[in-house]
This record gives sequence, structure tokens and C-alpha cells, in this order.
Amino acid sequence: MSQPPTPSVEAPNTLTASGLTRSYGNQCLYKEIAVSLHRGELLALVGPNGAGKSSLLRELAGLTPVSHGQVTLGKDPLDAWPLKHRAQILAYLPQQTPVDPELLVIDVVSLGRAPYWRPLAQPTPADQRAIAGALEAVGITSLQQRSVGSLSGGERKRVMLARMLATQAAFCLLDEPTAALDIGHAIDFLALCRSLCTRKIGMLIALHDLDLARQFADRVVLLHADRDGTATVGTVAQVLTPERIGEVFGVQTRLLAGHLVFSPRREDR
Repeated sequence: MSQPPTPSVEAPNTLTASGLTRSYGNQCLYKEIAVSLHRGELLALVGPNGAGKSSLLRELAGLTPVSHGQVTLGKDPLDAWPLKHRAQILAYLPQQTPVDPELLVIDVVSLGRAPYWRPLAQPTPADQRAIAGALEAVGITSLQQRSVGSLSGGERKRVMLARMLATQAAFCLLDEPTAALDIGHAIDFLALCRSLCTRKIGMLIALHDLDLARQFADRVVLLHADRDGTATVGTVAQVLTPERIGEVFGVQTRLLAGHLVFSPRREDR
């Protein structure tokens, strides 16, 4: 059996944002955000459309320059890390990842090893073990010789997750990976992510489904999308209360048998 993908023990234990602020024109998306992602936990990022979830993920991934505040990986600023080492420790999965549909699954997953490649060098045994472990971890070993274009939406999501895991990154940032999935596949995908956290991987996942965030996350970052750039960070029980959800999303919210139930505000009917 292949060794499951596990981050390097030398990787830092925490990815931290301190005082992050982001504005576009006169709109403040978030202001003075302070949050840490620890290895071994799943952190959900939620908020209304346009609240700045993708912007925050890109800042944390080092893909957008920080205009105010700081992102640190371990004790050092993120931008102080050499790009190659940063890419080995911190992986990012955007909402859309264009892939040639003719590519085989094994070739797509192999791209996760790019941060380790040397020019003209052949794949090493470590590369092969990481790729095999990633395929096995997400349950797609049997699909590795299939073309990506022949797969279902749920299977393609697993392929992209496997590519991320092949990097053996300590921190994985995912931007709405369940957006195009039906509820069954979304639950399966998040359950898989939850299980991967037991391998010392820290996951920050932007989600639209608040009930799934309540079910799978350890902690939550809620962007309010108000004029002050308010963000609330804490445990699921602290952050995703019916009262706060109702205020932020403009709906009536209640808990029924442990699940969120939504309806329009009375004045909107």
C-alpha cells in the first residue's frame, strides 16, 4: 500500500494573518483581520457574495501582495520564504482550474510535484510515492489512466485535490471546491478533507453552504460584507449563530434538529 501524503515534519505549524485589510475603491472588504490556520485543523471561510473570500485566500497564499498587515508562515513573513520552499509548504486551489481534458489523471496529479522538480530530471522515487499516495488518499487510483474529460464533476474535484496533496503541503487553501457539486458529493468531498486534517494538514476552505461549515469545520472566519469590513473569527458555535447569520445574510435563520433553516425576512415578503 502506498504511503499516504503527509507534510514534511520540518514545515511550520501555523499560517497566520495579522491586521490584513483589503479595499477596492470605496469598498472595504475586510479590515484588521487576525486569524491563524494550524496544521491538523479545518477552518471554514464564509460570507456573502463579494465579501472578499477569494481575495483573502489569495493574500494568504502569497498570490496577491499584502497592502496592509502581514502574513507569516511559522515565525517568518511569507514573502521571506523562497518561492520554491513556499510552494512545497503552501498549496492553493482556485475556483476554476483549466485542465486539458485529454490529459490523463496521473499526469494532472503529477503536476503537484512541480515545486520539487529539477530541469530535465526524471521523477524520483519520492515523487512516485507522493503521487501514488495522493491518488490513494482521495480514492481515484483506479482512474489514473482515464482522461480528465471523461470524469464526472465530483471525480474532477478529487483529481485536483489529489494534485494538491501530491505536493505534500502542510497548508491547503481551497476556494469554494464544492460549488458545482450536488449535496452528496459535497459531503463526501468535505468528509475527505476532514479526514486529511488528521495527517497534520491545515485546511482553509471557502464555502457557501453554512450548514456544511457547521458540520465539518473546527473554526470559522465570517466576512460580514458591511461598510466597516467586519470579520468574525471563532468556533462554529461562537460564529455561526442564527442571530449573526440572519444579520449578515439578510435572512431569518433558526436551528432545527441541529441544522440551519432559512427563510426570507418578514419585511421582505
